[in-house]
Amino acid sequence: MVTTGLFFGLGDIIAQTLFPHTITTTKTDKNGNQAESVEVSSYTPDRTMRAIIYGSVFFAPISVLWHGKTLPKLKNPFISMVKRKMMETKSKKRLHLYDTLFRLGVDQLIFPGLVWIPLYNTVMVMLAQHEDPFGVIRHKLENNWWAVLQANWTVWPGFQLVNLYFIPVHLRIVCANVWSTGWNAFLSFVHNTKGHGKGSGKKLEELVDIEDDEQEVVMVTGFLLGAGDCSAQLLFPTSPDQPYDYVRTLRAVIYGGIIFAPLGDKWYKILNTKIVWRGKNERTMSTILRVAVDQLVFAPFIGIPLYYAAMTVLENRKPYLEHVISKFETSWWVTLKSNWLVWPIFQWFNFYLLPVHYRLLAVNLISIGWNTYLSYVMHNKA
Repeated sequence: MVTTGLFFGLGDIIAQTLFPHTITTTKTDKNGNQAESVEVSSYTPDRTMRAIIYGSVFFAPISVLWHGKTLPKLKNPFISMVKRKMMETKSKKRLHLYDTLFRLGVDQLIFPGLVWIPLYNTVMVMLAQHEDPFGVIRHKLENNWWAVLQANWTVWPGFQLVNLYFIPVHLRIVCANVWSTGWNAFLSFVHNTKGHGKGSGKKLEELVDIEDDEQEVVMVTGFLLGAGDCSAQLLFPTSPDQPYDYVRTLRAVIYGGIIFAPLGDKWYKILNTKIVWRGKNERTMSTILRVAVDQLVFAPFIGIPLYYAAMTVLENRKPYLEHVISKFETSWWVTLKSNWLVWPIFQWFNFYLLPVHYRLLAVNLISIGWNTYLSYVMHNKA
């Protein structure tokens, strides 16, 4: 508990020292002339002490109860008892991965949004002894809750997947504390700052830029392509003694974040603005048209070819052209048929119900299984 408090305090010290607040005020003199004065906030020990108290007294006990005692006992409910017993004797790694993915989903969908973020804002406001604490708490949550939750989903799922899968239970909180130094600095900064995003004039806000949808898309897409490759290697190894290939996962992350994410984001925006039905039932018919164009144009002629071509180049399989053509001949049609079994129905709901800037992220969340399949086909068939 003391260690957790110290890490929260360290995060606040980093936030105050490296990213002080710049406060600009306009003053008017007796002659009506206005002049701006700029003040840079100085280090406040009381604020660091509040962070230490929150970390050690409030966060640590709940974290021990949740991450140390409750979460490790959760088992994937989608695996029957009979199948679980079989997997315990024949494929423990696969069973462990299934349970880990379930725990990760429960952890990220419940605790950050419903427990950690509200608790942090509530306790820190109460410790600061504001005159209207409940009004301040409401204001903080209205302005920061969703932005911090998005940032959480950018930073933590990848780390927690590794933490829950590879690290023993008694060391997980220690590892999380070390990883969280930067996150605690971010939390402390956001809690004590108004406004976010580019042009704010504040270094950390522009560095993290938690309102930058494109940056979020790049990071999340890269992570989920990597998660798909990780699942493919653990669940479908090419041989029983195959060692884990970290470089292969890195290639998947690079492809997802640098190559596919910008293209996919642009594609969904084009579909939303250019593919429009003019007539009755505009919304429904526009959705049908977009799904058709997406599945008959993008998937067969852009998405699948791009994946195999880019991964061939990233793997440095020379001569590139021969390997790409060979992969197309053996895998293109099989992959496309599988694509048509998985994506059209989901994409209909995606185009019909979700705003355009959330569509690629929705696809990414659903696509871990698809990315696993792509990685499997890429590395298990000639």
